[in-house]
Amino acid sequence: MNKRLPSFHLLLAFETSGRHLSFKQAAEELSLTPPAITYRIKELEKYLGVALFKRSGKQIEFTSAGQSYYLIVHKVISDLKNGTNRVLNDYSVRRLRINVLPFMASELIIPQLENFRQEHPDLHLQIDTDSEVVDFHLGNVDVAIRFGDGNWPDLIAHKLMNVEISPVCSPRFAAQNKISKAADIRGKTLINFDNNQGGWELWCKQLGLQLGTPPQQIHFNNYVYALRAAEQSSGLALGIFPLINLWLDAGRLIRPIDLSLSMPKSYYLVYQEEDRGRTDILAFKDWLISILPKSSI
Repeated sequence: MNKRLPSFHLLLAFETSGRHLSFKQAAEELSLTPPAITYRIKELEKYLGVALFKRSGKQIEFTSAGQSYYLIVHKVISDLKNGTNRVLNDYSVRRLRINVLPFMASELIIPQLENFRQEHPDLHLQIDTDSEVVDFHLGNVDVAIRFGDGNWPDLIAHKLMNVEISPVCSPRFAAQNKISKAADIRGKTLINFDNNQGGWELWCKQLGLQLGTPPQQIHFNNYVYALRAAEQSSGLALGIFPLINLWLDAGRLIRPIDLSLSMPKSYYLVYQEEDRGRTDILAFKDWLISILPKSSI
């Protein structure tokens, strides 16, 4: 019996394909083409003498042998990744890779980042700002801030704050348009943040308010720009509280209507189960909680 192990590049293609149950997604993750992934899977099947996947058009699923082998290969590759990360963290330059939502980065973390840096001068930070959900399996992030229900498989999630949304605008806009109650927003320009799930439609629906068709709407894919437009009296925006407390404290925006909608989702700090003991992640978590605005968890 041949005791040599299959080539690692074949095992990696198999593990990635099995994790996604997709040759296409595996190819994207490994920066290969789908035919290249297919070829590697066939080579591994030829080497083992068993079929690992059932193929039906573009869909794949495990065979019994494939499911059994995947559990083994997945654990080996996960252990190898974790071991590599531990060596890098313990014996090389300490680097903490953080994925954070753009607004949190610009308005909350960066203004107070020097304090964290002074407390941890040996820690190198890499901060990526992105509204998309990052894949921890790719190995390019250690900790992330996510908005959701806190249920992400294989990840530890610490709730940072509950969230409410309420209309905000400049004092001048509120005075000029005589806005003091919910019905007053009808016929006014609405500013939208495209990642704000539900947005104005959800807010009005929860309050039983018939919004109708606003005469004009402005859309932004960056929340800071949406707030800046409201600050310049371009219209009404939905404020995410308590994240924008500082904007109100500074008088840049006001809440013309004393009505808020509690969001079913919250902000969480998440990281992988195997990293639960990492002192750099725990230090960042404690620091982040210490700088959160009032009314947070």
